[in-house]
Amino acid sequence: MNITISNTNKISHVKNPHYSAINSEHDRNIEKSKNSNKSKNSNNSKNSNNKKNKGLSAATFMRLLADAQTPGEAAQVIQKVRAAAASLKYSGASSEAQAAAQELVAAIEKKGNLKITRLRKEMMLENSRKAALAAERLREAAQISNTLSQKRRTRKVQEESDVADAELRDRMREQQEKQLDMPSDMIGQSQIDVSIGSYDFADTAGSVSAGSAVSVSSVDL
Repeated sequence: MNITISNTNKISHVKNPHYSAINSEHDRNIEKSKNSNKSKNSNNSKNSNNKKNKGLSAATFMRLLADAQTPGEAAQVIQKVRAAAASLKYSGASSEAQAAAQELVAAIEKKGNLKITRLRKEMMLENSRKAALAAERLREAAQISNTLSQKRRTRKVQEESDVADAELRDRMREQQEKQLDMPSDMIGQSQIDVSIGSYDFADTAGSVSAGSAVSVSSVDL
């Protein structure tokens, strides 16, 4: 009698719940890492655009110039705005921001040189007033004092007007920078006119060329 023995081993694949959970967690971590990298790249790109579009604050330098009490302090403001514009040039700023910075430099040079001239006139008047008092020419001293006070008031009113004008221009520039940072498909939805124009601040008494040197010779009264 022949006996045939059939030995069939069937091995089924059994999923390990613990192993599956580890793989799932690993996949989630990879996805989080990808999303994080995308977010970082997006933020870096946005920060780069903000840096390129960001210009100099006209109000900051106009306020510094308004606060200057001597010709030397006014000259320092001119040097500061020149240095800031030069730094902006090498910071990767956009051509528009650099052009606006150069216009601001020209405006601060013009207003700064004008203030240097006015301050020197005021200093000369003050010296004349002291000389008249020393010589007991009281009426002359009083007239000089009135003239000096009027010149100072006129100058300070114009300086505050320049600061207010610069603050308005800064707000307009900030609106323009926000538009440049917006996605192209959103610009049409929020289009406003924010044309900055040149920094042509009005003068109430005289003018000095924007490219003139900081040092100013004595001016006749």
